[in-house]
Amino acid sequence: MKNTGFVFILVMVLLTLVSCASMQPVDKTQLLRTEWERWQNFETEGVVQITNSGLTLRKMFVLSKTPEAIRFDILSGGSQAANAKPLLSLYLGDYLAIQCPAYPQIEILAQVLPDTLYAFYTSSDSLVAIYQDTIINTNKLTLGTVELLFNDSMQLEKITETLTGVQLSITRNSKGDPDKVKLIAGASTSIELLIDSITYGNAEIIPLPPNPRIELTEEMKTRLKNLLEK
Repeated sequence: MKNTGFVFILVMVLLTLVSCASMQPVDKTQLLRTEWERWQNFETEGVVQITNSGLTLRKMFVLSKTPEAIRFDILSGGSQAANAKPLLSLYLGDYLAIQCPAYPQIEILAQVLPDTLYAFYTSSDSLVAIYQDTIINTNKLTLGTVELLFNDSMQLEKITETLTGVQLSITRNSKGDPDKVKLIAGASTSIELLIDSITYGNAEIIPLPPNPRIELTEEMKTRLKNLLEK
């Protein structure tokens, strides 16, 4: 009976210790910093599905990011295929560049998209240091018309541009890695990244050359503006 009582007391003590440990507050500051640092350098690939007005295009993609730049390539074949060539490439660092050999008119977007697009990207790494208290306390961050939502693990879940309604959402697997990223831009247009693999810390980016500047007519500017606002 004495041994039984000792074992009972020992079990109760262990349960109490485990309970107290589980009640320790989560260090959200460290979670946020760790999560943000994790995404400073990565490379991912999978399938991109672009839907517009009921028509769907599915192609392989490769997305690479470093603290200085990001590059996104939609490929003509599998990412490991010898004949895989980019159908469309986008580079964003201290400037924006677009290459689309089949539809070169798309490259004009590189000079009409707002400068704040890449200014926001190049300064985004400091956002956590500046706004970490707001993110931790509210699980969101509002910057002008852009709202970022975070889950309790301090992982980014959704980005919404409130003026246009453009929305990007992220779903994750059991490891916490994204397995699907969906961008909704209007009632009839969406882009989904179905992620097959992701690696951290070894990404390298080859910049695209800047697009040549061309003089846009007022009619071209109006058409492009209407296209971007749809």
